[in-house]
Amino acid sequence: MSTPRPQAYPAPQDIEGVLASIKPSSRRNSSLGRQNLAAKSAARNLRSFNQSRHPSVLDRLESTHSSTVPMEELLLDLKGANGRHKKQRAEEEIERRAKLQAEKDLQDQRDQQIRREERRRQERWLRQTLEEQQEIMQAQAAQERLEEERQRREKMEEEQF
Repeated sequence: MSTPRPQAYPAPQDIEGVLASIKPSSRRNSSLGRQNLAAKSAARNLRSFNQSRHPSVLDRLESTHSSTVPMEELLLDLKGANGRHKKQRAEEEIERRAKLQAEKDLQDQRDQQIRREERRRQERWLRQTLEEQQEIMQAQAAQERLEEERQRREKMEEEQF
C-alpha cells in the first residue's frame, strides 16, 4: 500500500504561472544594486588587504629567512670549529645571504635603470617643449616684422597720395 506523495514542487506548467504572477519589487532591485556596489567595494578592499598581507618576494624572503647569526659566528662555523652540522648550516646560510644580496643588487639595478629612463624621458620632453616654444617665438617675431613692414608700406603709400 503506497500512498501518493504530496508534490513539493509545482509542475512545470504551473511554474510559468507562478513566475508570471510574481512582480519584481522596486525595493528589491534597489537593494540588489546596493548589494552589488557593496560587493564590489568589499572585493576592492579585500584585494588591497590581501596585497598588504603578501609583500613582494624579496621582502618575504628577507623577513622569513632573516638570520640573527652574526657573520663572525658564521665564519667560525664555516671553518668547522663547531662541528660538521653547524658547518653545513653556515654554508647554507652564507649561500642564502649571497643569493639575497644578488637579488637585492639586481632589483637596485632595475630601479636605477627605470629612474634613468624616466629622467631621459623628462629631459627629452623638456627639450622638445623648449624647441616648440622657440619655434613659436620665432614665428611670432616673424609675424610682427611682417606686420610692421605692412604698416610701414601703408604709411608710405598714404604719404605719396
